[in-house]
Amino acid sequence: MKRWLIGIFIFVFLSLSVIYFVIPSTYSISISLPLKSRYDGVARVLTNIKYWNQWWPGSQKDDTTFEYNSLRFTTKKLIVNTATVFVSKNEDTISGHISAVFQDQDSTALQFHSDIALSANPFTRLYLYFKALSIKSEITDCILAIQQQFESTTAIYGIEIEKKILTDSSLIALKKSFAYLPNTAEIYQMIESLTSYVSAYGGIVVNPPMMNCYTDDSLHYEVMIAVPVNKDIPAKAPFLLKKMVLGNALITEVTGDAHRVNNAQTELNHYVQDMQKVAPAIPYQSLVTNRMLEKDSTKWITKLYYPVFY
Repeated sequence: MKRWLIGIFIFVFLSLSVIYFVIPSTYSISISLPLKSRYDGVARVLTNIKYWNQWWPGSQKDDTTFEYNSLRFTTKKLIVNTATVFVSKNEDTISGHISAVFQDQDSTALQFHSDIALSANPFTRLYLYFKALSIKSEITDCILAIQQQFESTTAIYGIEIEKKILTDSSLIALKKSFAYLPNTAEIYQMIESLTSYVSAYGGIVVNPPMMNCYTDDSLHYEVMIAVPVNKDIPAKAPFLLKKMVLGNALITEVTGDAHRVNNAQTELNHYVQDMQKVAPAIPYQSLVTNRMLEKDSTKWITKLYYPVFY
């Protein structure tokens, strides 16, 4: 009988010893996955909450809370290249960090790290250890899903970007300065002047009008409108003949008003900067929808062109 009790005691002692020495008092979750995306773009959208709905693989509950399967991520702090988050499952919550880490010019590491304190009580420690293993598995699934999201430019820039060769080499242009942001009617007055000038010389406008509107102080605006034509037309002031170099351009299409167009232009600018592209010409908008005929701005289609060297 005594031997049996001694055996039980030794077994319990050894089991507790194994738990203490094999299972640490702090369990660390460390996950690192490669992204075929540039660091600047990933870090920018990771640390700005307004971009999270572009790349988050699950659902958004409110401004700072995002869900993936049974996990709930609540953003706590966003700085430089790291998002500090609370990760909750049922009644359990841990703190962790999602980070973008520079690898090389064309790749970034997406990392998650969390240190989970386990109990001094061996039985509680064992229980918490298995719970930590379970939540690690689910967090790994989430980080893998985020990795897949970041394979698309839409996740980082919110727009589809494609590369094409420009086809319109001859343009007739008109420049005008404004002490305010010109309205739609004023833009189309310039377009009408251009189309009338082209017609007077027997030319044909072959594609939608192109516009570049520039300001550096939001008080003074320089607007250039151009129309692609089927042949070179003599330039007579104030009209200009522009010859477009038929190189590469980055293009995205936007449906909506000027606010949506400006947001897309900002993201296209980010893409050019992140990819370190050099522009041989100014970016411009192709006004696909005639704004004077279609009054509903939610239906306006605009193509953004950004000429670049490849």
